[in-house]
Amino acid sequence: MGRSQSQPAGHVAATAGEIMSAPVHTVFPDVPVGDIAELLRSEGISGVPVIDAAGTLLGLVSEFDLLA
Repeated sequence: MGRSQSQPAGHVAATAGEIMSAPVHTVFPDVPVGDIAELLRSEGISGVPVIDAAGTLLGLVSEFDLLA
């Protein structure tokens, strides 16, 4: 992967692995929004992947989604 056009020449960006949260907290589609909000607050994270029973990624819920 090359340098993003929005980065100044010579700028080295962090990688996803360097800034990601681990372990990954996930939720199922039927989890109430209030429970997701509490998870984000208690874990100090800004979003969670939504997965199905097989572990397939269905989408993401972020703080922004909860405020919109």
